[in-house]
Amino acid sequence: MIRFMILVATWSLTTVGETLFAQALPNRPIDYSDLKPSIDAVETVRLLSADKASALERDVRRAYAALAPSVVRITQLPEHPTGDGSGVIVHKDGLILTCSHLRLEPKSAVSIEFFDGRRVPGTALGRFRLDARDAQGRLIVCPDIGLVRIAQKGEWPAARIDPRWTPKGGEICLAIGYPGNPVRLSPPLLRLGRLLTPVLKWRRLRSTTSSSPGDSGGPLFDLEGRLLGICSGTGRYEPLAPFHQYRKRLLEGEIVSAPVEDSRARETKAADPGAFAAALDLQDAAQRHVAGVVHVLDGAVEIALGLIVDPDGYVLTKQSLVSMTNRLKCRMRFLNSNTKMVYDARIVASSAKHDLALLKIEAKRLPTIPWNTQADSISLGRIVASLEVEPLSFAVIGANVSADPLTSEVIPQILLKVNAGPHGEAVIGGFPEHRADLDAFRDLVKSGDVLVRLNGLQTPTFEEYGRVSDRLIYASRGANGPIDYNRPADNSFAGDPVILTIRRDGHVLDVHIVKVNPGDRNRLDAYLSPVSLRRHGFPAVFAHDGRLSPSQCGGPVVNLAGEVIGLNIARADNTRTLAIPAGVLKELVDHLLAQAKTGKAN
Repeated sequence: MIRFMILVATWSLTTVGETLFAQALPNRPIDYSDLKPSIDAVETVRLLSADKASALERDVRRAYAALAPSVVRITQLPEHPTGDGSGVIVHKDGLILTCSHLRLEPKSAVSIEFFDGRRVPGTALGRFRLDARDAQGRLIVCPDIGLVRIAQKGEWPAARIDPRWTPKGGEICLAIGYPGNPVRLSPPLLRLGRLLTPVLKWRRLRSTTSSSPGDSGGPLFDLEGRLLGICSGTGRYEPLAPFHQYRKRLLEGEIVSAPVEDSRARETKAADPGAFAAALDLQDAAQRHVAGVVHVLDGAVEIALGLIVDPDGYVLTKQSLVSMTNRLKCRMRFLNSNTKMVYDARIVASSAKHDLALLKIEAKRLPTIPWNTQADSISLGRIVASLEVEPLSFAVIGANVSADPLTSEVIPQILLKVNAGPHGEAVIGGFPEHRADLDAFRDLVKSGDVLVRLNGLQTPTFEEYGRVSDRLIYASRGANGPIDYNRPADNSFAGDPVILTIRRDGHVLDVHIVKVNPGDRNRLDAYLSPVSLRRHGFPAVFAHDGRLSPSQCGGPVVNLAGEVIGLNIARADNTRTLAIPAGVLKELVDHLLAQAKTGKAN
């Protein structure tokens, strides 16, 4: 086995008892006078051939099947509807290891949910103190570990702990947990990564696996099934030594103050976030049909990827990324017989439910990619790649095919500030300031614009605007029936165009905006971890942990042999990219092609 070695430099200042997060120390000046750049770690990355990658896939599938029963969702009672965290059973009597920052009080009741959806009651035991301070009032860092026990007696599936084992940088590891608020995930989500070499005097384990709210307290395993650590933050895992050292006190229900030496440091991101690096034969196998992928443009700006589905110039892509432009083009990866790479494109068929658009370009004899529609091609632990996402990296399927419905928490909204004017008219006040996904539309409206129509429906008064907008957002019983605020309107999705007809300075004009998700993502989250505007409400999708930007959706997901097993349709959150399975796609493509060739619009 070959390993790459990557030098990672950090700036570090070692202190005792300081927290890792600067926002937790608002009144603490930091002395940077003795900071010096240093090489703290040498990163190692395994280089895998095609055969080794196939063997890894078998190992991952075997490990997940054995480990998933020991990973649980922990919900505080009274019940929080989306779950509060994850945990792992570490003894057959039902002892569960989780994190301290769930803030479970000793003897408090919790609900324990297993991978098959079964629930049993549990009781919180001890944990390490989160707000401990020294004599000078300075915050003291304690291990982020807590214990819970299943209340029912029985023999429960437990993960293996080997106190003698020392994790090593470059080891391939598995993160398993229950992220995904507000979407519940069962069984637990699988992610693949590698351990990073420890930074000097940094006690936590670091890995390239992704994590999100709900993962807190979840386990990190190696391929042999050994428990390595407990999730305490993005890519950070608490080692198990404090659990062994203070086990007796934690079992007795104590909130333990146990200061640990820690470091303040600014970490560099891993140069390659993948679990492994691909040897040339593996790259060639995965990319052998990459000419079947196109780049979809709005003028000269790339906005999506696309998959050639018919040699006569038909391309499948993500509808919500291309529906609001009239300058669609497709750029090939190759020069065809007349030395042309960029073609004008138009939408000839679509499926709003699946967020798919079929494009037509005037080209013939285009290359296509072979498909694999067998059910077993999409299963937990399969290793996949997303073509034309640079650099080429491999991911793991972490959730099987299922529906991703529009629940009451994610009903798309028209987030427009509207107030009653002096004569009862609907007056626009702009957009919510904190919403980064509305920035592109802010200059289109002005405070004081009068809204006269919404999607062509008259809004002569503020009250009528409320009635019209409710019926565009929520389901209703009949044309004038009562509104059901727990269900979306039919065929209503985030990214759908919304036309505002406004009166400004005696002129009437149309302004085009879109429906957005109701979630309150701040600007920093939107910048650091961008997600797709349309990311909910799909009839059938599977999830993998490939890191895509929203504009890289629309392209194919392939297996280790380079066969299409799905199409990336949404970057859902920091842990999941959603893809429509090839079996579903095949039926949709046949329908869309028939629709396009007969000239019948959807």
